[in-house]
Amino acid sequence: MNNIHTVSTLVAKGPKLPVKVWLIHEDSKSLFDGKGDIFGTSRKSIGSVKNDPYFWFIEKYMKTNQCNGEFRAYYIDQKWRENPKATEVNHHTLTNLDFL
Repeated sequence: MNNIHTVSTLVAKGPKLPVKVWLIHEDSKSLFDGKGDIFGTSRKSIGSVKNDPYFWFIEKYMKTNQCNGEFRAYYIDQKWRENPKATEVNHHTLTNLDFL
């Protein structure tokens, strides 16, 4: 599911969830480019488009006590989509999100 489809489904047409923080530009490109400072922080990028959002989250939410680190879960990212048949169907852990 691309960013535009997600916004359309969850914000415009579906349950009309309010957007608290946009992490994409209007053209649906990520705010994280792996260069310079990590978006919205004074922290330098580690050069990873994939990992910079995690550091953004740490700076914006964990270090400011806006997120309780006591409750957490580990889920793989979308990398599994490159070869979804490499393992069992349920190993993408998406079904666990309802529980979490």
